[in-house]
Amino acid sequence: MRWLRRLLLGLFASLVSSGDGYGASGSIDDPIWMRYEFVPGDQVLFVEDFSTVAAGARSPRFDTIEGAPVVVDHAGRRVLQATAATELSLSLNEALPPYFTVQFDLEIASGTFDFEPYNPTQASDVFTRFRLTESSAGIYGRDIAERSARFEMSASPHQVAMSVDAGRARLWVDGVELCEVPTSHVARSNQIRLRIAPSEGSAISFGNLRIARTSRPLLATKLTKQAPFITHGIRFDGDRLAPESAPIIRFVVDALRHDPALKLRLEIHGDGTEGDGTALLTAARQAKVLEQTLRTRGGIADGQWRVEGVGNREPILPGSSPEARWANRRVMLIPE
Repeated sequence: MRWLRRLLLGLFASLVSSGDGYGASGSIDDPIWMRYEFVPGDQVLFVEDFSTVAAGARSPRFDTIEGAPVVVDHAGRRVLQATAATELSLSLNEALPPYFTVQFDLEIASGTFDFEPYNPTQASDVFTRFRLTESSAGIYGRDIAERSARFEMSASPHQVAMSVDAGRARLWVDGVELCEVPTSHVARSNQIRLRIAPSEGSAISFGNLRIARTSRPLLATKLTKQAPFITHGIRFDGDRLAPESAPIIRFVVDALRHDPALKLRLEIHGDGTEGDGTALLTAARQAKVLEQTLRTRGGIADGQWRVEGVGNREPILPGSSPEARWANRRVMLIPE
């Protein structure tokens, strides 16, 4: 009945006006409090946005088994593009853990894109893989009944997200959960294969690949007088909250509502791409947006929480690698 759920959400969206700092590009009217459920992992395993790879070059972080994909500048961003059958191998520094998430942007006019963790010592069809076409997404494997669903075609890149919680595998496209497999068989190795098969005359591009460990699943985490909770799930598009911030904000609101004695400081940290002064101003503006959201959407007393823009002052990882930028661009939830 997922189609009915999506229909009801769409009907509800037509009745809701955002006007409170939500939305990508300032045009999202979706019922954010209901729609998004994906929460990214909190410990980076691999990140690649191709920003340091020259246009026209191959990505040095992927081994090319077949094809000749190159990095290109496309629509204001840098992506890896394939115009013919391509197979890439990615080696992580460690094996995939039982709990992890994957995110990437995908532009696909026609063809197929497969993301498959694999173990080179066993046949590939043993393991669970994720497949996307221009209008459908699915989770497949030898022992899995076909799980797939359709989504709207788009000329702009799709936001793809996956989560694996032990045996449970889930797949989202553009914020909508399309597939779930309660018992999957995802390879627990450090190897990942990407199989890209564009139709003749077309191209498939992907970018902003992020793989992260989920060290403390959100639903099992309690905000108490313990260590801070780091989240990459509160995300901003400029000075606006992106819709995928909803799950963490719901979590914060619920925690504060259920424990009136809990006081929480939310710190907004930058990724080092801006100068220190500019990053501090950006974080301060984002803090105002988050404050307004908690006040109007959450209905939480002001004395129970506060938001602070920290900027670049306290990086987790040094340097400017994709992994460092992703790790440092975060929100800290700190009980006081």
